[in-house]
Amino acid sequence: MSPLTDAALAKLEALADPERFFTDAGSLARCTIDGCAPRAGLHVSTVEQVVEVVRFAAAENLAVIPYGNSVQLSLGSPPARYDIALRLCLDSILSYDPRDLTLSVEAGIQLNILNQQLREQRQFLPLDSHFGGFATIGGILATNSSGPLRHAFGTARDFLLGLEFVTGEGVRTKSGGRVVKSVAGYDIHKLMIGSFGTLGIITSANFRTFPLPPVTATYLVRFATLDDALAFRRAIAASQLQPRALDIVSPEAARLLNSLAPAGAREYSEEEILEIMERESKARRERGEPETFAMTFRPPSPGFSEKEWTVLVGTGGNEQVVERHRRDLETLAHASQAAAFDQARPLRGPFAQLSEDDCLEWGYVRRFCGAVLHQAPSAATLKINILPAQFGQMLGDCGKITAQHELPSAVLLRAAGVIYLALLPASQDEGTRQRLAQACAEIFDAAHRAGGSAMIEFCPTELKRKVSVWGTPRADLVLMRSLKNEFDPRGILSPGRFYGGI
Repeated sequence: MSPLTDAALAKLEALADPERFFTDAGSLARCTIDGCAPRAGLHVSTVEQVVEVVRFAAAENLAVIPYGNSVQLSLGSPPARYDIALRLCLDSILSYDPRDLTLSVEAGIQLNILNQQLREQRQFLPLDSHFGGFATIGGILATNSSGPLRHAFGTARDFLLGLEFVTGEGVRTKSGGRVVKSVAGYDIHKLMIGSFGTLGIITSANFRTFPLPPVTATYLVRFATLDDALAFRRAIAASQLQPRALDIVSPEAARLLNSLAPAGAREYSEEEILEIMERESKARRERGEPETFAMTFRPPSPGFSEKEWTVLVGTGGNEQVVERHRRDLETLAHASQAAAFDQARPLRGPFAQLSEDDCLEWGYVRRFCGAVLHQAPSAATLKINILPAQFGQMLGDCGKITAQHELPSAVLLRAAGVIYLALLPASQDEGTRQRLAQACAEIFDAAHRAGGSAMIEFCPTELKRKVSVWGTPRADLVLMRSLKNEFDPRGILSPGRFYGGI
């Protein structure tokens, strides 16, 4: 690692946006990762600046970690080294053709701001993150984040058309195109998805957009047991129904989600909401910030049942399609021994205008990992990718493991093939951390035996020192290392953050 001399710092500062270079401890603390702080940080707002910073870092052998709003910086392994924190302030819509359903945006744009623009054309982008719309497009792609709409639309790989990124040698590279049907060759851009910034720094992305359905509705179906809830999921999968989203919330997860609502939360009138929005917009204007924003206050508690398993089913289409779903879902629910079948209360007024959701429950569900961090900062939240047919066996194995290690747990199951499992230790002593690490290792092995994979998305730094967050070693590590050497031969991009120390 080369020292950052005064001359090097001066050169680096010249590459930053005016007055957006920092070396003070307070500013560096905001982009610290697992206790590892950078030695300098800077904001850039053009691709040319990104290229110059990377070339400078490569010449000086300095490690660079890019970020947007820093809401997902805690994902991944601790960095092996960390010299420069590079914040991408590239936040423009480069092109948008609503008729062709194509979109090109810079990587630093926030998802909620982008979708508010798309809503004007009755369209949206089904990306998601654990932190709602505050995440940037680049961060969502780099971490391969997804949410409830994964059930109908897949992940970013399914509607990403192309990317521009900067390699570890400072080479500006493009892959894919801007049209839905492209013959551009190898889909190199898809390698960047989920690479945690280790192969290249994403600067812009091209997507296919989707029309907003004219009518949506969400149904909350409660079951006494997990087996009954899974039977309902299987019945839906075997039917002709095509829901937009289907998640299953355990009683323990319901308690965490309900806790996100602040004490004394109530339902706001439309006039109160508009007043708060205007006050927030005025404050943002005075600070020189964009007026488009996510709501800074929370609606009341979703009131999930803390004694039953809740299945959320989101539907969309014309009125006939939504009504057909309601009728058939209710029939399937009763056949699966449902304790209750209810339609969620729709969002209204400005809430509905500022949200892609049709009810407040989805907003809480997609923040499950945030709820765990809020209520149990010493917890470990695992993401298990598994075939839906293996849900029952996998959750049974997880139940045995958590019981053996005396660890309470909470489950959010995404019917497209993802289980979020939060392990909730009652204390933070060394013995508890050892049990937590052992439980995670055993869950990794159980997922591998079931033909799936598991990783830890969120956990304390101390746990990351005891167990790899990436789980059981895979056979493709050699291939992954060769890709790293091809795109980042000097190993300066987010070193150590990815699987196998890449």
